[in-house]
Amino acid sequence: SISVASAMAASTTACSSTRTRRRSICPPNSWMQARALSLAVLLLQTVCTNGYALPSIHGKARALHNARLHRFATRSTLLMSLVEEPQLQLVRMQCPADVGSGVWSELLLESGALYVSISDGDRDTPLEVPIFATHHEGSGVALFETWDGLLQASHLWSNSTLEVGFALEVDVEATLLFAAAAMGLSETPRFSIESVAPRDWVTHVQSNWPPVDIADCLRIKFPWHEADESNLPTLTVQPGMAFGTGEHATTQLCCCEIKRMVETPQMRGCSMLDYGSGSGVLAFAAILFGASRAVGVEIDPDAVRVSIANAETNKLGSQFAAYLPGFESDEDKQPFPLVVANILAGTL
Repeated sequence: SISVASAMAASTTACSSTRTRRRSICPPNSWMQARALSLAVLLLQTVCTNGYALPSIHGKARALHNARLHRFATRSTLLMSLVEEPQLQLVRMQCPADVGSGVWSELLLESGALYVSISDGDRDTPLEVPIFATHHEGSGVALFETWDGLLQASHLWSNSTLEVGFALEVDVEATLLFAAAAMGLSETPRFSIESVAPRDWVTHVQSNWPPVDIADCLRIKFPWHEADESNLPTLTVQPGMAFGTGEHATTQLCCCEIKRMVETPQMRGCSMLDYGSGSGVLAFAAILFGASRAVGVEIDPDAVRVSIANAETNKLGSQFAAYLPGFESDEDKQPFPLVVANILAGTL
């Protein structure tokens, strides 16, 4: 017999970026390695997992293997072509009950997916379970709640829905057959698939992304928005590589609480630390509300660069600084009367 896990492990290597670390199936470096990997994949025909044989995976596994070698050789080309001509296959499915949603999505990414989005399959139904936080009315404090399995990162939700994007040339059925075999599933999950037609995505996104008003505190707009007559303090940010455009509920909650605190007599004119500052929205809001200076700390170098650029765009550069962890600064390395950390409790 042959172990699917060991066959895959023999052909994997660690790949890293500034944001994440993944294990990806990579093309072999020699003819002998290519031959050995081909034989290992083709032997999936005889694999039995939990007593279930997978005879139909023979031809599709071979096609998938060949497609994988081509994919890794041309991945950057594929991504560039999607930018120039955004057309892909959109697959929707339920996460297999016996496989954690994180593990399943990671395997799909290794098998050729361009992205995977996980959402609560019971959202807006009586079966929905609130697992993150319950906000106390009139306060910026939230009670963190968990359920069994959340901390173990097996499933964020008991019923997870996945949206997966594949390039047009990828054989989706073969990919899912391969993933199911690797996880020892008796059958592939049911899925629906549709092709996303080409369109001008820049224009489409801009037309569907109006300015964001945060209660009576702040308006966040984007460079393509024309000047308006809003009486709210206004920030202009560039959506892109750094997270944070003011739409998320936690961002809006933090923004309102920052305004309330900074406007109190004992906090007026204070300095502020935004720990996990992203694009700098909360730090900029604090300055507009009356803070004398705001400092952002981020682990992502792209976010540091974007937040500094956003500060200059809003003419707040002299009152804002952003750093990677472990920074050295006599001016900004000090106790802060106000500290904001709008990130998940586990990460914090």
